Amino acid sequence: MRNNCGNCAFLMDIRGLIPIGNVPDGVPTRCIKECRWDKSDWPLAIHDPTTETCQHFTPHTARHHRWVWDDNKSNRTKKERGISFGEATTALEKDTHAVRIPIGNPSKWENLKGLDYEKEGIERTGPNTDPVRDMYIFSHHGKTWVLIATLRGELALVHKRVISVRRAEAKEERQYNNQILSGNAGM
Repeated sequence: MRNNCGNCAFLMDIRGLIPIGNVPDGVPTRCIKECRWDKSDWPLAIHDPTTETCQHFTPHTARHHRWVWDDNKSNRTKKERGISFGEATTALEKDTHAVRIPIGNPSKWENLKGLDYEKEGIERTGPNTDPVRDMYIFSHHGKTWVLIATLRGELALVHKRVISVRRAEAKEERQYNNQILSGNAGM
């Protein structure tokens, strides 16, 4: 693989998303590496993806790890609740009736104000500074579980970070069972 923009995870082709007539310079290929563009303007134009490159080149792969977590927290959850984050994400991905619910109450999200990103070793990117949460309800070994996750990474390489896994409460279990009864596929 050549280290050029055409093979970079941050290359985005906006054809089909935005009419070319609406693009100021008419160039449909853009670099969405967050540190390379001012969010108040268009992402950096890439005129020839086969020859252009930069020091932020990140190889595009068709599949990158989707889920990440803190191993210590996962091990603690396994001891306390009988399921690790790895087992939970695998079961969630296999469950065709799993339910995803964006958690709509911002008071339940983590407060990122005052977080020292540099000290914590966290890159200050859009997904890393957005405290949004998703709740997933799924079944594993005959029990209904809830997984809470948030987004981490940056635009082209976003991962879902597992925050917690627990047994579903009665209301959540009803939501899951209603999904099955409705005949709708999950997520």
